[in-house]
Amino acid sequence: MMGLKALAALALSACLPAFLLAQAPGSVVTGTVRDSGRTPLGDARIIARDLESGFTYTARSSLAGRYWLPGLPPGRYALTATQVGYQPVRHASAVLAVGQTLTIDFVLERSVVQLEPIEVVANENRVATGESGIATVFDREALARLPEESRQFTDLARLAPGATSAVETGEPIAGVSVGALSAYSVGIVVDGGNLMGQAINEQSGRIPLLAVQEFGVVTTSYAAEFGQAASGVINVATRRGTNRFAVEGFGLYRHRALNTQGTFEAAKPAYNRTHWGVAAGGPLARSRTHFFLAVERRVENAFVTVATGGAFPSAEGTFRTPFTDNLLFARVDHRAGQTHQLTLRYTGELFNQVADVGQSPFCAAVGGGGPGAYEQGVTRDHRMHSVLLLDRWSVGTATTNEARLHLITYTEDREPLGVGGARIYPSLCAGSNLVQARLGNVRAEFKDDLSTTVTGATGTHRLKVGGLASWLAPATRVVTFAPAAFIFATDSSSLPALAFVGLGANRLNVRSLQLGAYLQDDWSPVSNLMLNLGLRYDLETNGTNQGFVSPLAGSLPFVTAERRPIDADNLAPRVGLAWDPAGTGRTVVRGGFGIFYDQALSYLIALERSTARLALVADPGTTDASQIPIDTALVPAAPTVLGRRMRTPFTRQFSLGVEQALGEFVVRVDGLLVYGRNLPITRELNTLDASGMRRFPAYQSVLQSLNRGEALGKLLLLRATRQFARSWIDVAYTLASRQTTTDVWFQRVPQVDPDEEDFAGELGPAAWDERHRIVGLAGSHLPLGFDGTVKIVYSSGRPYNAVTGTDDNGDTILNDRIPGEGRNARRGPDFFAIDLSLARTLRVGAADLRLRANVYNMLNRKNLSSGAVVGNLRSPLFGNSQAALSGRQVELGAEAGY
Repeated sequence: MMGLKALAALALSACLPAFLLAQAPGSVVTGTVRDSGRTPLGDARIIARDLESGFTYTARSSLAGRYWLPGLPPGRYALTATQVGYQPVRHASAVLAVGQTLTIDFVLERSVVQLEPIEVVANENRVATGESGIATVFDREALARLPEESRQFTDLARLAPGATSAVETGEPIAGVSVGALSAYSVGIVVDGGNLMGQAINEQSGRIPLLAVQEFGVVTTSYAAEFGQAASGVINVATRRGTNRFAVEGFGLYRHRALNTQGTFEAAKPAYNRTHWGVAAGGPLARSRTHFFLAVERRVENAFVTVATGGAFPSAEGTFRTPFTDNLLFARVDHRAGQTHQLTLRYTGELFNQVADVGQSPFCAAVGGGGPGAYEQGVTRDHRMHSVLLLDRWSVGTATTNEARLHLITYTEDREPLGVGGARIYPSLCAGSNLVQARLGNVRAEFKDDLSTTVTGATGTHRLKVGGLASWLAPATRVVTFAPAAFIFATDSSSLPALAFVGLGANRLNVRSLQLGAYLQDDWSPVSNLMLNLGLRYDLETNGTNQGFVSPLAGSLPFVTAERRPIDADNLAPRVGLAWDPAGTGRTVVRGGFGIFYDQALSYLIALERSTARLALVADPGTTDASQIPIDTALVPAAPTVLGRRMRTPFTRQFSLGVEQALGEFVVRVDGLLVYGRNLPITRELNTLDASGMRRFPAYQSVLQSLNRGEALGKLLLLRATRQFARSWIDVAYTLASRQTTTDVWFQRVPQVDPDEEDFAGELGPAAWDERHRIVGLAGSHLPLGFDGTVKIVYSSGRPYNAVTGTDDNGDTILNDRIPGEGRNARRGPDFFAIDLSLARTLRVGAADLRLRANVYNMLNRKNLSSGAVVGNLRSPLFGNSQAALSGRQVELGAEAGY
């Protein structure tokens, strides 16, 4: 029976406020304790000892013999089961992954004399039989051996089945798409703290890979504690100090002499890069208090080549795009007795980068299609600081409470390299960048989770209730349209056909409170069946100007004086199943259904409240904004309006799969169906008629942002792994069809009828829709003491939009599609690369020295960039990609550990 303390704690936790946050579910060890006659043993004591930190965690089995050890940090554990009158049994080494539910059963023999524990070592493959979702874990060993040129977990996450590279948008969003939706719907949590900002679901910063213990790519999970991500979640656990003092470091170096010449480069640029890091950890008090510190620094003298096929010789060339990144990490863990544990963690990032050269996403969104000249680039100056405090305590042996307090702040200045306005041609984007910005966000969040185990006639229930609250405010956010943007009808035009002149800036000053709560029941009615039952509720107090009354009411027919209602019906039921039909731990059938909500993009608030104006001038006769006669007092407003009812984007997800251990192989097949609703979609409503008159003459432009976008994803995921005596192999294949009504929130769709809000005709392939993606990973211990790891990635061509390059529907945007073609109807180039890592370890005194050589794109394959395909029909470069990813690169370095 549940104790009064546990009941009181559950009741209190259920009343806590909550915010819409993707969280890290605690790792769990569960199983049964039986005697040799298979009779359940109640009140058996199970002790899990972390083999590195010395921390221990204790649970008691129920009358049905079931036990739970929730909220464990990932790592290696020794588990011991004891009962009076029985000989103890110990599993000497159990590896627990981040977010995993690991099943370990005990069989105890009767004994009248206390004996040493019997040690059990598992020697056959078993699968996780307590998990109903789809997830891929990258542990510390994988992070150390896999070649990844950026050393960032978000890039390594692309290797998971169902994940791929995100579309380049020019915004600080995550570089990975998980599942069916874009990076705008991906969540990233580090030690249970949210790493995402609210403006555009941007990634607030990065952490050193030296500080990552492991991470999981959760394609779909039916745990109700997951929120804020309508697609996938990357769940990161950071490293902790142990009872052994240890120091490690690495240094990597690249030089142009080791690289091949780029596809569009006339000669090798003076490229070089240094990347180094140091980490240290150990005990402040053995088995009680530990620390861990890490720092990484990357300095890269990088270059980008701009190629226009001879259309603009003066803009072509290879240009320097330097990058400097500093990553900081510190963590202290303290065990204040058997029932109480405290963690204090800091992580920070300071980087400066020249970006947007070669590709210009913002320019392409308003009618361009070619590469971005050097002057189109921007300098990004980014600063992030995050502090997290975790308090974990136990109430008896069946109940655990975790409370987190997290403060994260980031700012980013985006300064254009060029001046004088943007010049947009069919084959080139020149002049200054369209967007100058000062971004920033402050998030203060509190989260409390309480879990307890209840047993009875219906089986065993692991109940978990959570409350969350997150206060968000813009640190600084000012976005200014370029002084002017000039659009040219053809590459040879000497004068622009249209000029956009920006007056004023968008400022985001609205604060919001994200609230949410969930109740979850992991129910095991019998030992070989797990049901994940959950219900989650989410609310944002001002996600999309809720309660706002537009001052445009009455002057525009589709804007009313009604207060926008609060989107308060975000109820998300979830149910999952994990069934081991034979009860052997070698086969599991998984499936589930759930609803998942995003956080609202608060930048839409800035657009609706903005007082910035935009002057549109046809045939301005000049590219000098100062020479265009504009009476600013007479320039009409250029408002952005939101829909009458703004709802939070969400998805319905359904999956079904099976995982089977076949001798040394483990094979898994999953099907995933995702249907998304309420996604942002934007259009221009103040169109021109045949005589050049505007539909709403009192306004220069009327943008409307609705949440009527849709998405449909169908994915088949296959994965096979095998561990040999001296080698291993991991192969994954993804067959996908991902459709959306728009790829990027700021891209304007051609549909303009203000009375028509059905965008089904816009549903087409997503820009990140790779029909086929194959990832092969393998490693082996080689002769002469060498270790080798190979990474092979193939993906089929991504879609791109073919446009006429003219304004056929009068919305002043040159993104009208070729008649008869749907959205993203064409396919760009495919991608194929082989990366190799070769290392040899030497023993130098008490330290290990590991010499390493990494080779990226070993076969020097010419991989044209799918994001740089010219889709403007008026360009002579139509259908060609004017940028390529790097050719073969060689990196030399060393790692040391003590």
